[in-house]
Amino acid sequence: MKVNVLGSAGSYQSPTRQCSSYLVTSGEIRIVLDAGNGSFGNLLKVQDPFGISAVFISHRHHDHMVDLISLYHFLKFVPNVTTARSKVPLFASKDTHEFISHFATGSIFDIFERRVVEAGDIVEIGGVKALFGAVNHVPGSLSISLTNQEGESLFYSGDTSYSDELADAIPDQSIILTEATYLVHKSEVGSAIHMDGGDVARLCRRSRAAGVIITHVAYPNDPQAVGELVVKNFSGTVEVANDLDVYEIKSGKLRRLAPSER
Repeated sequence: MKVNVLGSAGSYQSPTRQCSSYLVTSGEIRIVLDAGNGSFGNLLKVQDPFGISAVFISHRHHDHMVDLISLYHFLKFVPNVTTARSKVPLFASKDTHEFISHFATGSIFDIFERRVVEAGDIVEIGGVKALFGAVNHVPGSLSISLTNQEGESLFYSGDTSYSDELADAIPDQSIILTEATYLVHKSEVGSAIHMDGGDVARLCRRSRAAGVIITHVAYPNDPQAVGELVVKNFSGTVEVANDLDVYEIKSGKLRRLAPSER
């Protein structure tokens, strides 16, 4: 399983980072997790959009879904010179789908297939199983746990505050792809819907994760400082995501690929 980081910024873009989006590859399957603003340009650098197998949207905030509109326009108006294809499955909660329909006036569903999911649902895309879970954010927000036929596992938290229930839902020895919006919380409002570096360390320790990819750090917070904080409090593999980084999950281990290996 591979993870291409298409956007690693939180809440809004930074001078060097686009907003949350990730391309997960397993065999011939290509799954887009979230489509935050600015991420579509990075998608074009690494993947033919006509080869996307499915799109999963964790929640309705713009920094996780607004570039669905760019993807829609590409798939609708750019000639597909490869093969004819059916609609692309678009998985999201009822709340998120309702927001997307209003935001995009419903037109995108001539390209995407509306697939409504909720916490506890399991779907399969070409041998990759996706389990959706509840998280503490806006209504309808979901975590997404992906497991391929080789047993490699990636748990995507989406946006959420920390809770023991969230940690206990993560399979042992998984790789976690998680937000850390803040280095340290500065308000109760932020801590109610987002994690900071200390929260991520707690999440990793309690869940007995094998490794973590830290993302969604809100500018001007320093992503490397968040990573250093987690390293001090968690013994597993810690990576800090940058746009266009590529990670391999193999035999339960997490590794950042060099450019020559991608």
